[in-house]
Amino acid sequence: MLGGITSALPVELLSFEVVKQATSDVVKWTTVYETSNSHFNVQRSADASNFETLGRVVSKGVDGNSNQKLNYSFIDQAPQNGHNYYRLEQVDIDGKISFSDIKRIDFFDTQELSIWPNPIKNTLHLNLENAQVRIYDLTGKVLIQSKEKEIDVSSISKGIYI
Repeated sequence: MLGGITSALPVELLSFEVVKQATSDVVKWTTVYETSNSHFNVQRSADASNFETLGRVVSKGVDGNSNQKLNYSFIDQAPQNGHNYYRLEQVDIDGKISFSDIKRIDFFDTQELSIWPNPIKNTLHLNLENAQVRIYDLTGKVLIQSKEKEIDVSSISKGIYI
């Protein structure tokens, strides 16, 4: 894994994040230390297991070496509809590789509403931004009202809700 202050790895990550844009995902990371770093391969997966390389970002360090903060970014112009898992594959000058943690971001066509899982156990997930969600029982009583994309429903009993 990349990072860790006590590690002897060739790259120490200060941060690694993925930010959703209107029609793209932006992968951003910052290193505080690099030694013999050739490049990063930005990789994406739909299942967090089978990754494909989207692009290559060359080290900003002089000859792959740096002890300063270096900021990197990569834009995924065509994220998959649904779950997108991203990781960095760091490649040394001698060809050795290591991987970052995996980051998940959900990308959904805003014209389509998705709610999962079905049936819901403890947490309801939905893909809408800035939406007001109300869950009603069959008598019309509001049980939950939220603007979150993940809603804890463990406090209500099993049943059918609107």
